[in-house]
Amino acid sequence: MRVAPSMELEVFDGRRKATLPMRALLNAVPGSFLLVAPPAIALLFWLLPFNRQNADALTIMFGCIAALLLMMIANLCDARPRPIHLLTCIYLIFYFLLPGYFHVAYGQYPFFQAGYSPAQVLNAAIVVAVFICCFFLGYSVQIAIGDCARRAVPHRLMLATLLCGVTALVCAAAVGFGTFLQTIREANALQAAGSVSPTPFKLVFGALARSSSFFGFLFGVFLYRIEKSAGNLFAALFGAGVFFLLNSPLAVTRFILGSYIISTFLVLTKFSRVQKFIIAAALISAQAGLFSYISYLSRGDLSASFTWSPLEEFTKSGDFDGFQSTINVVAMHDELGGKGGVNIASALFFFVPRPLWPEKSGGTGGEAALFFGYPMYNISSPLPSEFYIDFGIPGVIVFSLLFGLLIRMGDDRFAFYKERSDYLGQIMMATVASYIFIILRGSLVGTLGPFMVSIALAFVCHRLVCVPAPAATFSGVAARDG
Repeated sequence: MRVAPSMELEVFDGRRKATLPMRALLNAVPGSFLLVAPPAIALLFWLLPFNRQNADALTIMFGCIAALLLMMIANLCDARPRPIHLLTCIYLIFYFLLPGYFHVAYGQYPFFQAGYSPAQVLNAAIVVAVFICCFFLGYSVQIAIGDCARRAVPHRLMLATLLCGVTALVCAAAVGFGTFLQTIREANALQAAGSVSPTPFKLVFGALARSSSFFGFLFGVFLYRIEKSAGNLFAALFGAGVFFLLNSPLAVTRFILGSYIISTFLVLTKFSRVQKFIIAAALISAQAGLFSYISYLSRGDLSASFTWSPLEEFTKSGDFDGFQSTINVVAMHDELGGKGGVNIASALFFFVPRPLWPEKSGGTGGEAALFFGYPMYNISSPLPSEFYIDFGIPGVIVFSLLFGLLIRMGDDRFAFYKERSDYLGQIMMATVASYIFIILRGSLVGTLGPFMVSIALAFVCHRLVCVPAPAATFSGVAARDG
């Protein structure tokens, strides 16, 4: 006997019909994974190295890893998309905490053969644990979505595609096209030599050029899918051409390149359970191989052959310096005191020129690096340390709760837009998801500006291109009037 599927199964798994045994199988999969999770985590604990000198810190860190693993598995087994939460868990486990666990266990840190007292390591572990607990509590709060279904108007979408492409070209010309054609290696060499220095103008217009070119590319894809015509094809090709002109794979950072791939995957797929497993497996495996190879191409010594050594990359690479940076920031705060909101304000008001605000932070990670006497200041500062530097543990509690709440709102809105085939709404929320790795890594002073520019542009396009859809409109049909 055939049973009509529930709306949730139809929307997120893309199945119009499902037999009762198939539905039972789908419902049994999540429970099976959750049953396997505890023994798998116990096995992981037995396999991981241990250091008695930092036993307390390592125990706390493993507890955080185990909690995040359970959250990630629950997400993968959930029929709802929840991409931002999934990416947050993946980053915190595999790009932040697990490498940090090895650093602490072996007593070897990525930068400058640094060493830390057990008390310094323990304080950093406590800050991370508070962050994860409060993030989970904030994410558990659900706020109703006060919005209606919206549909893209084709001629408005075509205009937005063309305007995004033109905006990208104008902003690129203002900054200088050479900036977008330089490889990461060349840009780093010029910055190290003092030939160029980042300014709020370059930050804003550079971010606007890249984000508008990417939105123009995605808008063009959806435009041609909605209505195939010669004009729409031209607009789509124009958007794609501008995007590829300004985004050479060797000229953008790995995180930006990854954000493009993630956004495209999220908006062009149903993002069902299977697709969530695919993106999780890709990101976890990329961390052990592709990530290091791109680093070799963009910043390494090309005269030497590439050697793939996952464990060495995992434990010694400066790309995974997050927990060491957290130790630095926490230790600096505990010795010098809090910044009283200066660093958070510097990130929020990134567009204010430094001459007008001499106290503006140059980046939390960089400040901690200078405090410890590092010869370089381009150092990350993960989100827990950003929340700690200004107000200590109270700041971590408040900002982590707020962060979890915002992530939940983003995931709920993505599901809302996905269910109603609101393409531009999906792009807006996919942009949040695609930036989450960069935001979690920090420093916020350098990352929040491009993120806010991209989100503002996506929001404006969504509001101008889309109109409220009648309640009876079928979810796959775009609005044609207006």
